[in-house]
Amino acid sequence: MFKARVVIQCLLYHVLIFSQEQVLSNHQIISGEFILNNNNNQFSYETTSSTPADNWRLLSAKVELWSGSSWLNNFDYSYYYDENNNLTESVNRNWINNNWQNYRRNIYVYSDNYVIESVVQDWSNNDWIDFNRRLYQYDDDNNESQVIFQHWTGNEWENFYQYLNSYNENNFLIEILYQNWSDEIWQISSKRQYIYDHNGNLVEDLHQSWVDSTWINNNIHNYTYDNNHVIEDLFKIWVDTSWVNSIKYQYLYNQDLELEEVIKRSWVDNNWYNDQCNNYFYYNDTTEFRIQIWDSDTWMNSSQYFSIYDVNENRIELLHKEWSGSEWVNYSRNLYSYEEFLEVYSEPNNAIPTNFNLFTAFPNPFNPKITVQYTISVPGNITFKVYDITGKEIATLLNEYSSIGQHEIVWVAND
Repeated sequence: MFKARVVIQCLLYHVLIFSQEQVLSNHQIISGEFILNNNNNQFSYETTSSTPADNWRLLSAKVELWSGSSWLNNFDYSYYYDENNNLTESVNRNWINNNWQNYRRNIYVYSDNYVIESVVQDWSNNDWIDFNRRLYQYDDDNNESQVIFQHWTGNEWENFYQYLNSYNENNFLIEILYQNWSDEIWQISSKRQYIYDHNGNLVEDLHQSWVDSTWINNNIHNYTYDNNHVIEDLFKIWVDTSWVNSIKYQYLYNQDLELEEVIKRSWVDNNWYNDQCNNYFYYNDTTEFRIQIWDSDTWMNSSQYFSIYDVNENRIELLHKEWSGSEWVNYSRNLYSYEEFLEVYSEPNNAIPTNFNLFTAFPNPFNPKITVQYTISVPGNITFKVYDITGKEIATLLNEYSSIGQHEIVWVAND
């Protein structure tokens, strides 16, 4: 029933994300919500990413929490589109005192079916109040070249953060320059540089900070591939004058090239030690994602996620369970609804990306919200991970099938 999956691992160590909605260039929606993880007092995130099948679009996404005997409403999202099937508005509501109450909405403005402005508004005193916005610019090849992040001061929009993207002749993203707004000018903050192999695979991701007019190394990712499938991600941090091992991820696939296992190891006292194992299982209309934590000398269950699909290949439910010590216990679930539409929109030239482009996480530093964007040219599994400043992994935020196009993820950190 389901299309063959092509696994792509986009390993973005700097991404700190909470996905509320992502706008794709083919006008599909990916949504996301918080999922709380009781184990180890960690806050983790499993995306509710729900890429609709062809000619279907997401109308709503609702999160419910398990009370011990029944499912209780928590929050939801509703999505609205224009005549070209572009997402124009998403509304987030919270369930409070047995009623749905507005919380936040996003409004998107397009030019030639490219997003040029996105505005976030909060609900206050029975009205929508501007909170922040992003302004987008594109180069002649329709690559996103600049994004300006602004805050609403109550009277006007004030610059806060921007990033500038550079591309090579193949339209591969090769550099992101981050700048903060200070003293009425843009001041350089940091940059990321990307190197690809002859197949277009990302092999190096270098992060540097601008300190006293000098570029200082922060951290680096080096990726190893087998037949264009990533099999290892080695993350190093810069200490004094050299690179030091920090974390290593190893990836295993089944015979259908579906991601089957990811093992995370940490470098301690000149040795690699197990930390976490993610396992993936594929059934007729369900996929399972299971997290295990290394405890002394064995893998211990931690979290479990089931994605359930309808006959149209739309995900209609994401069920999250936690390990109680002896059995899996319900924790939360996400429910989705869709509608079928007639495709009337013709893509602009170069709307479908020809490569993997990682844009930026902004603002940096964030408080408490951060946004990242990326594009992919081949549908497949996308992985986002969160690390702290020492290189310790905080959470695996996204490990899901994703469609071709541009994606935007927003994370609001409460911890």
